[in-house]
Formats: sequence, structure tokens, C-alpha cells
Amino acid sequence: MRLGTTVAVLLMVAGPAATGRAGLPIVVAADVPMYPREAIDARTSATVRLSVSTDGQKAASVRVTGTLSPLTTSALDNIKTWRFASHEPVSFDVTYRYAILTRGCEAPGRDTHAAATLQFPTTVDVFAEVDGECPSKTAPPPKFGIYITPASVPFYPASAREQGVEGDVSVNVSQKGELTIADGPDELAAPMVVAIRAWQFSPPPFPEPVRFTFKLVDGNCAAGGPTVSIGPGLTWFEIASPRVCGR
Repeated sequence: MRLGTTVAVLLMVAGPAATGRAGLPIVVAADVPMYPREAIDARTSATVRLSVSTDGQKAASVRVTGTLSPLTTSALDNIKTWRFASHEPVSFDVTYRYAILTRGCEAPGRDTHAAATLQFPTTVDVFAEVDGECPSKTAPPPKFGIYITPASVPFYPASAREQGVEGDVSVNVSQKGELTIADGPDELAAPMVVAIRAWQFSPPPFPEPVRFTFKLVDGNCAAGGPTVSIGPGLTWFEIASPRVCGR
């Protein structure tokens, strides 16, 4: 799901942004950051540093504060999709780290590492796995299952967070793309069914679950949040959100 917006992007080397006294904003919507296929094929890793100024709801301007790289555009495109809980306009720095990981020879063609870890709103780690040089490597058998492409990041349902509801959720995806709740409290599971309907994916040849873990954590809400870990294939997610604290 792509959220359209107009964001001023300044491609210039600048100093670090000063965070306003209002603290860091909490992110409430964003697209999953993807590792571009051409960058994976070229084995391109990079760190992209950005300075973001908000208008109280979204990024109003973004400056590139580090060295430009082939992955700068991917980071800029992703941050345009972020939406924040209402807050006083503020500026802060964001670091995107794109890393290529080499698989072991025992599991060619099989992703096992997290696809991304998002520590909103300051750090985004995106990973891609590639096969190493294995003398006796044979082509892996075809991988069957759900294949998710563009997707929005799942966030903690507001009502469930206010009620202090935590737990694990499984949503089954059928061969026809039908979604059913397999496990988990309705306060968490029902919103995830709605969220998945907006994703782009190819249904699996057999029912397969997308799994979610929701955790509430104590801490300073002025430090932003949440933290979202995304598993290989975008088929599991762990969402750790600050408890309700007046925002």
C-alpha cells in the first residue's frame, strides 16, 4: 500500500538535526522497506543517513546528511510513507542500513534471517540473503508457500494497546487468497486481517499462516516507537509498542 504525499527532499550534505523538546514522534503507518532486486544482484550494501522535519503528522522535508549511494532513493521513497501520531513539529535523524548476508552452504536459496528491523523513528535495518560460493552446491528445490511483495508495516491496534492486550496471532492465507483467523485474541487478530488485505501477495498452494507477536513495553514515550521485526519472506512480525502514555 503506497500513501501518496508531497515531501520536499533536499539532496545535500547537512549537519545532524536537532530533536525538538517534544521528543521523537511515534510512527503509526509505514510501508515495509524493501531491498531493491538490482542492489541485491550487485551485492550493494549501504548506510543512508537522513534528517527529517515533520509537520506534526508526516515528513514535511527530508535531507540527505550522508554520502549518496544507489540505495538512497529506496530510503527516501520509504520514509515518504511514514505517518506519525499527532505531535508538535519536530526534526530528527534517521539511519537506514542495508546489508547483504551470505547463506551457508547447508541451506542454499533459503532465507533464515530477519528481512528488516525497524526501530521507529530513528533506525531501519534492511537485510537480503544471497548464496555463498559452494563447490558442490546444487540448485535448491522450488520453494512453495505464500509470496508477499509490497506490504504495509503492521502496527499495534490502538484499542488493543489501550486495553493492554498482548499475545500471538496467526492469520491463515488459503490457496484462493482467503484470510481466516487461526489463533489469537480478536482485538489483535481482526485488524491484522484488514491489514493483510491491502498487501500484494501470491496465495500459497496450501494454507499458510502469517504470524504476529504483539508486546507492550515500558519506557519513555518521548523516545518514539514502536519497534517492529520482520521475518524472512514477510510471514512473521514482532511488534513492540510503548504503553499508552497520553499521546
